[in-house]
Amino acid sequence: MVDVEGYEVDLLNVDEVPRLLEATMLVELHDRTPKREVTAALQERFESTHALHLIDAEPRLQRDWDELRGWSPEFAHWSLSEGRFCLARWMLLKPRPPISTGGPGRPSGELGGHGPK
Repeated sequence: MVDVEGYEVDLLNVDEVPRLLEATMLVELHDRTPKREVTAALQERFESTHALHLIDAEPRLQRDWDELRGWSPEFAHWSLSEGRFCLARWMLLKPRPPISTGGPGRPSGELGGHGPK
């Protein structure tokens, strides 16, 4: 689970951490980072190795929380929104299974031997 406030592209670097190619990751996306579009960068980086699923957060409502009965609407909203001005977006990345091969060093569908005699 990754929530690093805008450093997703820096830290999820497969050149520095090759095991990320095998990892299932849930990443909070911070696209409001001034220097880059995080969602697009992660999609480009992982689309060939992972199945990618975007998850949009849903608003939290005071009426859904018994603990907030009696709170002012403003204070409840502030508490439930964690002071954020927009809803969070997440990306779930699941590693794709390895490509099947026809044997050691031979891609699937490739014939063995040395060709016709």
